Amino acid sequence: MSKEIPVTIITGFLGSGKTTLINKILSQHKDKKFGLIVNEFGEISIDGQLIELKTEEMVELSNGCVCCVAREDIIVSVKDLLKKNPGIDHIILETSGMAEVGPVIQTFLWSDLVEQGVTLDAVLCVIDAQNFDLGFKDYKTGMKQVYYADIVVLNKVENATEKALVDIKKFVITINDKATILESRRGEYDTVLLIGSDWSIDKLEGIDSLVVAETNAHAEKSTNEADHLDEEGHEHSHEHEHIDEFLYSTTKKVDFSLFDRWLRDNFPKEVIRAKGFIRFKTDSKPDFFVFHAVGASKSLVPYTSQKSDFDYELTRIVFIGKNVNKDRIMEDLMKMED
Repeated sequence: MSKEIPVTIITGFLGSGKTTLINKILSQHKDKKFGLIVNEFGEISIDGQLIELKTEEMVELSNGCVCCVAREDIIVSVKDLLKKNPGIDHIILETSGMAEVGPVIQTFLWSDLVEQGVTLDAVLCVIDAQNFDLGFKDYKTGMKQVYYADIVVLNKVENATEKALVDIKKFVITINDKATILESRRGEYDTVLLIGSDWSIDKLEGIDSLVVAETNAHAEKSTNEADHLDEEGHEHSHEHEHIDEFLYSTTKKVDFSLFDRWLRDNFPKEVIRAKGFIRFKTDSKPDFFVFHAVGASKSLVPYTSQKSDFDYELTRIVFIGKNVNKDRIMEDLMKMED
């Protein structure tokens, strides 16, 4: 029998802080060799480039959410990781922000991966306490992510009121009273509580039939309705959700003052999540930044990658939202190009 290799599934709505959590786990567990599977929409990975792990220790599943990706693709990805890195101790799978977790769980419970010692260790759900309504008011996906979690991490709690935190915890308990709730202030927490939690199939008691039902529904839908995806944009829909996503990219520098003014005055309200890397035209250094927007919260932080093949010449931003006016956003951004 092969050695046991635990798998941690990290889920959470768009912009909740999954990638930050993963980097924290990697930095606090230097004694473990991790393998990572990252799932994103579109053809260009943003999260994958932000994760501090060697390229050969990571597999990226793009062009669709992992719950709609064929189970065989996930299985092949895991086997590929283990073949290239036989010393891997632990696998982390980061789902996209719109992924439903049930079908992913089933992949690790009922496949030949089990025979190879690959076992489900934990399902973690990250919640953005600052932008809680964004993920749970208009979308049902966030609730399902909580439903399947055995650990819920409330992130960015320093930006939420005490009353809001109490309400969020009550909401989580209403959906999943078996989950352990942890808080993260300014991204600080001891991740030893998140790794090696002895996940048990018993935690699916009463909901395992739902896992199977959701998986079958996804399989049928994927067969009957191909997702639309091309070089310019991506439309993704589950039975109950609809989002638009597109990529803006340019090799030209972006005017910092114009972009900053656009963020403050004209950033489209229909965009619920945006992320990417921007090379600015500016009179001072640094001129390369990582950009994040979640609801009304926006940040620009100077960025230097630890990866030798990172592309600093290309600006690339992914926009995700409802009824996004792609043409208007593209027009606005092209006016900022130098």
